[in-house]
Amino acid sequence: MAEGTPGDRESRGRAIVAEMLGPSFLESMEKSRRTRTFGKTTPNSYSNVFADYWDRGGIERKMRSLVTMSFLIALRMPQELKHHVRGALNNGCTVEEIDEVLAQAAPYCGFPAAAIARQAAEEALQDWKSEHGNGRVGTRAAADQSQDL
Repeated sequence: MAEGTPGDRESRGRAIVAEMLGPSFLESMEKSRRTRTFGKTTPNSYSNVFADYWDRGGIERKMRSLVTMSFLIALRMPQELKHHVRGALNNGCTVEEIDEVLAQAAPYCGFPAAAIARQAAEEALQDWKSEHGNGRVGTRAAADQSQDL
């Protein structure tokens, strides 16, 4: 899993962050890192979370996005879910697939958790659409994103 030097893994992780979450998100992580007050976990995020887990084999990134969104719904983490809805769209998930994750969460995580997640996903989708329109984005682009959640 931890292949390459720490510098290689960090570079690979940074590239994945930019692909999945966009250059502005990467810049916000870098800004946090530069403050040195709350930025000490950023290099580990690049190397461990993004390079080691998002770039490993076994399942494709699209599936990892669906699984990750499920965890975040269960944990009631709407702000983090917004980031991962954006990543899911960039990883090739359709709005319908994201909607199915939200629907599946209701009986297992509870309707309040699903409602919180639906609102966060709607906001993330609207932000994504305002930046990218209803078409494709990036190399792992979503299919048609014209419908709403």
